[in-house]
Amino acid sequence: IDYDLDGEGDARVAYLDDNQDGIFDRRQLDLDLDGEVDFEWKMRGRGAREFDLEFETISTFYKSVLASVLADSQEFIDAARLALSPPSGEGPVDPAERFFLTELESWVTPKGRLFPVRRIGEQMRKTPAGARLYVDLVRDRLLRSLQERFGQDPAWQRIESLYAAGDYRGASEIIAEALLPRDVRPNPKAFQTFTDRVPIVVDNTDGPLREHWPVTIRLRDLEAVAAGFNPQNCAVVAPDRWLDWRQVPHQVDELRADIGQEISFLVDMGPRESATWYVYYTPTGKSDKAFAPKTDTIDDWYPPNIGWESTRIAYRTYWGQFDFFGKMRDDLIFDDFEDKAYHAETKWGIDALLVGPSSGLGGLTLYLNDWAYPVQNHNGTGDMKFETRVLATGPVRSAVEIVARNVVPTRPDLTVRTQCLIYAERQETEISVSVASDGQQEVVVAPGFVKLARETTFDRTRDGYFGSWGFQSPVIGEIGMGLIAPPKTLEAVADEPSERRIKYRTIDGGELRYWLIADWRRGRQFPVAPTAEDWRKQLHNLSMLLLHEPGITIGSPKSVR
Repeated sequence: IDYDLDGEGDARVAYLDDNQDGIFDRRQLDLDLDGEVDFEWKMRGRGAREFDLEFETISTFYKSVLASVLADSQEFIDAARLALSPPSGEGPVDPAERFFLTELESWVTPKGRLFPVRRIGEQMRKTPAGARLYVDLVRDRLLRSLQERFGQDPAWQRIESLYAAGDYRGASEIIAEALLPRDVRPNPKAFQTFTDRVPIVVDNTDGPLREHWPVTIRLRDLEAVAAGFNPQNCAVVAPDRWLDWRQVPHQVDELRADIGQEISFLVDMGPRESATWYVYYTPTGKSDKAFAPKTDTIDDWYPPNIGWESTRIAYRTYWGQFDFFGKMRDDLIFDDFEDKAYHAETKWGIDALLVGPSSGLGGLTLYLNDWAYPVQNHNGTGDMKFETRVLATGPVRSAVEIVARNVVPTRPDLTVRTQCLIYAERQETEISVSVASDGQQEVVVAPGFVKLARETTFDRTRDGYFGSWGFQSPVIGEIGMGLIAPPKTLEAVADEPSERRIKYRTIDGGELRYWLIADWRRGRQFPVAPTAEDWRKQLHNLSMLLLHEPGITIGSPKSVR
């Protein structure tokens, strides 16, 4: 076992089949790799199940018992910690536990190997299979500490016997009964110094797998059930407690005055799964916890540009036209920008779209009485006025706003307000358009997509998505563009000489919400050569997520102290 991933062993577990009958007979634990066996137990062969030596067969069974073993192990760890704690408070933290809680998440595959840099530590920290390596080792080492202190206690033989048989919950019950005072019991709800928590149930029972899925909750809704909620001293934690609760980055900001402040965070959800996250808080004080930036904005490097990015991709708009930057690595790039063009490849990627006089990737056109009014000043020429501002930036999401005035010369009352939002770890950008006017006539909004020199397009707008994949220039290579929008508002698809415009009716007082997404093939690692059909499938799967959001329920607050 190499728990700190430095290439050197830290402990050893051996399973021995003495008579070569295919059934393990003994298990040995050397918990610090000093060559001395700390525990050796016979393994009961009665009722043993036979498995083919195939990954899927063993993995399926392993995953079926993973949650229960982790829960029982945590029961044992909680009881053992209390039994071993000195009167002054908690005892020393095992190095394996410290690494799991504070260092594993930032571990990546080292540079220079044949494989690309991957955040494997982050995946291990938040998945049950990754957690079990550390839970098992910490649990075993706590057993050794219990033996050192209570090995002569009459209850010890029962504790070790149950433990050796894999009954960790039964062993913890003996510890609580024989080694702990009656008024001392673990409090599994406690986390850091927070005093209260609110459960947030995310119901994905009708949905597919969701990774890095954004959850956004209005503070006014939280405060309605938790009158003492304090957004300045709170934490969001994941559903499962492995050694300790896992805090996830959260962000408090305000994008719209009518909605007010919101708290946002990202969750991972298995298919057809419901899980509960917790918002911990203390009514007073202020937390100094800071999270690494995973999104960014830029509005000062080359007016009239304004940009927003996640570690996956970057978008920008200027004079109403939309563009994107393809990336060579999962990182933020705006800090590396200089006052120059990026149509040649740089160390971080490339400006992956030649917009020209078109809408680019989703630039808007307004339709009134079938007359088209582009919400764009191509090359900066025209009478339209644009105002831009950054709304939010942080570890979870970033957003910018663009307000266009004098879109229709005969209608000075009409303004088009566009908010562009991107979440950490995600490639699509959410767009919210609001058309305000004194008139009552229906407004149609049309995101436009430039035609490529060689391309394959697919119109699945009746199913909620549209896309194209093709080639525009040798320097850039292949790119993909896509749109996801609710089909109930679809009006038509207009085929113009240089672009395609997807026309939607606005709803809710002149509003429309949809998503744009783009991809640059040369920036991909896997798969390196997608086809147009691969891109279509990706947009289809994304539309199934975005157009069918999971349910969010805020529970009642509970004290954890």
